Amino acid sequence: MVVSFRPTPVSDWKFKKEWNDFYSTGDLYATEKQQIYRRQWEIKTDSHHYPYLDYIKTIAPGWRPLQYLADFMEVGTDPLRWRDFNNSDKNHRYTYPDDPVGREEKRSERVSRSRVCLLDYKENEAEPQITYFERPFDLRAKLLELNEDEKDQLPRSGLKLFVVEDLSRDTIDLLGHYLHIEPDFFRSHLREHAWFNIRDPFWVPPSLHMDVASRNWQQIFFCRARYFTDLAKFREAQRAVDNFNIKRKLDEDESKALWDRSYPTSKPIFPQLNTSLFRRRKSRNEVPETNPNGDHKNISGEHGIPLDEVQTAIEQELIEEEVDAKVGLMRTKATFWWKNKNIGVLLLDPTLREGFPLWREQENWHEKPAPGEVGPRTPDPESSFAERFIYWTENPAPFLRKAALSNDPRQLPMMILLRIICADWITMSQYIKSRLSQVDWELIHPREFLGHHRFYTILNKLHTWRRLVPVYREMLYTTTLHMEFFLNSEGKRSEDVEDEPFMEYLNEFKLILRQMDEYEERIDRLTAVTTSTINMVDSHRIKLLTGLATIFLPLSLIGTLFSMSENVDKLGATFGYWAAASVTVMCFLLLVYRLSESWLA
Repeated sequence: MVVSFRPTPVSDWKFKKEWNDFYSTGDLYATEKQQIYRRQWEIKTDSHHYPYLDYIKTIAPGWRPLQYLADFMEVGTDPLRWRDFNNSDKNHRYTYPDDPVGREEKRSERVSRSRVCLLDYKENEAEPQITYFERPFDLRAKLLELNEDEKDQLPRSGLKLFVVEDLSRDTIDLLGHYLHIEPDFFRSHLREHAWFNIRDPFWVPPSLHMDVASRNWQQIFFCRARYFTDLAKFREAQRAVDNFNIKRKLDEDESKALWDRSYPTSKPIFPQLNTSLFRRRKSRNEVPETNPNGDHKNISGEHGIPLDEVQTAIEQELIEEEVDAKVGLMRTKATFWWKNKNIGVLLLDPTLREGFPLWREQENWHEKPAPGEVGPRTPDPESSFAERFIYWTENPAPFLRKAALSNDPRQLPMMILLRIICADWITMSQYIKSRLSQVDWELIHPREFLGHHRFYTILNKLHTWRRLVPVYREMLYTTTLHMEFFLNSEGKRSEDVEDEPFMEYLNEFKLILRQMDEYEERIDRLTAVTTSTINMVDSHRIKLLTGLATIFLPLSLIGTLFSMSENVDKLGATFGYWAAASVTVMCFLLLVYRLSESWLA
């Protein structure tokens, strides 16, 4: 029996325990275990109380993937957050509290969370009227109004687009019930997974292309990169992702480079000062105290140090701030649904407030003002994805030239959405290019960047991108496919195909897709070069060991020959002969070794 081929016991596995938490409520095949937990979070539904949820629960036995949507709505978020199943989350960062009262309070906040904005495009108007709904009650009133108009068969013109950031039970139930949206639309937006394990209870069966082409909703996939100054900020952002109702994941790119770090060259001045307190006072614009002569007191008050020196100290501390940058990557999606070209729903992911957008890049597509002119209001660089989208719907001038080619009211908001997503993809492509170029530099200059020939660190970076780039490539391919389905579906394409403005964005996505193909090939080449370099380094080390062993072999041989002398009195002379012969032979061998090494080089 070959022992090395025996399966490793589960107790010897080294992966993180939380990776197995997906099955805390039962895997895909454990129906009885799933029912036990569903009875804990089940709520009463009927045709008047959460009618859409009641409808989903009714049809879920025949369409198993919809059961996850029903569980999501009843729990208020991912079902695994119902409680701390494995006692691995003592602070309940990710899960509901174990206390029933605390759990119900947190659950109530999540299920009623409403982040909905209505963009009401009137006929022949480029700028929409914007209405925000922060309570489910207000959203219900607007949807009832739309339903009454539909019952009265009033003619509709323009477009009413509901923009939803994150999802909740109340939002799904109201939009789904009053707009008659198929449940698959919401179900597809709840989780983001590159692949599934064979036991995952949230598995979604793949759809045939003919079915995807015939439905009235599509998805666009993209990836967002975010910069963090240190690991603590990155961990804080990961905790913020857990506050989303939908399931998303912020991953570190694991591609550290020399330029990501910056260490202070000197110690901070006035370390005893509470600089955060000073910044807080400064932000409040407090009026400085005055002395009896009416002049301002130029002291800090608490420490008695002149304010100009304090300001210099704070500025110096900011200059000397230590940086150990992290870049987080999050796969995300935008899902849109249309009804008769006049009503639409757009689902967007929440945006992290922690950290910065990579390269702090926020697009500004306004035309630059001429000298002496005042330009338009620029977008907030720290705005969320939904805020960016709404900003450009309020300022559509850069898009009007091409959107005027079609009478389809959906064209303008769709062009804005595609352009923002395309800009994010281009930034992501630029980032991958930068990381691979850094690997090139590290290979060319290992002494400066790696030290002690640590080529295995390069291999780890390449393994990360070798795993991620094919995922991004698949996301781009699926996005282009869904866009083509949207364009080619009945009534969506204009008569003049060459002037179709969506085709320009489709070509942009295809261009980025080709770049991903090139990156994939480049990663393979760099991996081959790195592996060859590692083999060369290992061969060099083996050669050194071989040379060392070769040098000492003659010494051992001569020592053995001289040890054959039986006369102990002559041992001193024997040692002299041994030393003379050994040194001569060793010098000769060293000379031969050096000459052969230089010849091979």
